[in-house]
Amino acid sequence: MTWIDLGNPSPKLETDRYTPYEWDNSKKCIILDDPNAFIPIPFTEVMFKRKSQRYFKTTSIEHLSYLLWLTNRVKDQVDSTMGFPLTLRPVPSAGAIHPIHILLNSPNMDTWWRYDPFSHSLKSITKEHVFFHTVRESCQDILNCNTASIMLLVAEPQKTLSKYSDGASLVWRDAGVLLGNLALAATYLDINFCPLGALFPKKINDGKQLVTVGMSVIDAINIECN
Repeated sequence: MTWIDLGNPSPKLETDRYTPYEWDNSKKCIILDDPNAFIPIPFTEVMFKRKSQRYFKTTSIEHLSYLLWLTNRVKDQVDSTMGFPLTLRPVPSAGAIHPIHILLNSPNMDTWWRYDPFSHSLKSITKEHVFFHTVRESCQDILNCNTASIMLLVAEPQKTLSKYSDGASLVWRDAGVLLGNLALAATYLDINFCPLGALFPKKINDGKQLVTVGMSVIDAINIECN
């Protein structure tokens, strides 16, 4: 076995300043609705019911909205000296940094969408699109996702590394926490969800600010038609 030692993370005495990646968003933006109410279900029932699903149905964009609202929306934020705000969200993150973006693509649609947790909206991406056009084809070697939406977790590691020495493992742990909570929330919302072990694409931007740290497939969502 080859074990890669990622070091032992520790907060820096002085944080570094980092300029976050600037997404080249097009004019396409979908404002998602906040949930009005949730049906109360015992947490133990969700835990017992959760399992990875490998068949997929079509679900509404409202279900996607609830999934993202329950797991990744920004509830509060504070300024920091690192060049970006620290945020409070439903899932934990090392240093409240939350370096991970959620990207989505639905079957038979070319557009990739990025979830904006500050405005609870979906924004289509443009200049980065060239790096994603083979993701669905690559996934076919693992799981037939022709009838599923693809969800990518894309991180900006330097956000976390601005505060922590040897902080790479914290980014991966953030990804695991987010993926696990997405799976639980999907179970509660009756959304079929299956994590994937592969990481596509291997390259996202020429400046190497972005890396894929998680993948999953979920029920198909007709995003562009809503």
